[in-house]
Amino acid sequence: MRLQNAMKETEAANQSLAKSERFIRAITDAMPSLVAYWDHKLHCKFANQAYLDWWGISAQALQATSLQKLMGVSLFSVNAPVIRAALAGEEQHFERYLTKPDGSVGHVLAHYVPDREASGQVVGFIIIVTDIKAHKLAEAELKLAANVYQNTAEGIMVTDRNGIIL
Repeated sequence: MRLQNAMKETEAANQSLAKSERFIRAITDAMPSLVAYWDHKLHCKFANQAYLDWWGISAQALQATSLQKLMGVSLFSVNAPVIRAALAGEEQHFERYLTKPDGSVGHVLAHYVPDREASGQVVGFIIIVTDIKAHKLAEAELKLAANVYQNTAEGIMVTDRNGIIL
């Protein structure tokens, strides 16, 4: 009887854990940002769908690939100081242009967040990367419009479609 109760409790715990994992997966897969977890040996333990899509790799293939192999020698060497700092417990934030595996270029805002055990020891880091290329293009257009406005010797009036001055 004790064995049956222990087995039922184990099964209930496993179902609860699977439900929690599905919940977390649903949330992270709904995010447009790339999210991944890399342990201190630079093995991937988690990646959301956006991360997998960006790199064009399956979850199984990613778990069998080192971070250096995924990024390639050039990108990994640029990121090595950031990775070392994250593994030393220092949160990292930066903007960078990043060439995707498909050859297109993204302008990204990246965060490398250390993961600490209860003892404080860093055991890995979370990468959160957001493609901000569209935002940067809009920002450049606004700067251009502001520059044109500031350097215009003529008067400028802005109206709505009914001719009302805004």
